[in-house]
Amino acid sequence: MREQVPDYEDRLSKFERMCVVKTFREDRTLIAAADYIADALGQRFVESVPLNMERAWSESHNKCPLICLLSPGADPTKLIEDLAKRKKIKTLGVSMGQVRVRALARSTLRRDSIRTARALRATQAD
Repeated sequence: MREQVPDYEDRLSKFERMCVVKTFREDRTLIAAADYIADALGQRFVESVPLNMERAWSESHNKCPLICLLSPGADPTKLIEDLAKRKKIKTLGVSMGQVRVRALARSTLRRDSIRTARALRATQAD
């Protein structure tokens, strides 16, 4: 929910409002930034677009693998696992910092098919 900035709402541009919100309520900065971006560029630039894993798969190849970086609220693990199951491909999850698992992943990539390389996904350190 968008809250008003007391005494300043009518005098501030969207950008200035975002700066004021960041100064006093850093926890609300993303909301104010989304409001500014929607006003400046359009609503479509702040809406989430669901990942089409099938399309991403078709655009990847052995020299351009899929690399998924995780962030709060964005975890493609289930999409990857579902795609691998449909394609009958073995997956190997790798967390940053897991040296042994990364070494195993590298040897698996060298040994297995190009399709296995595409199924490899990176995850954040535990």
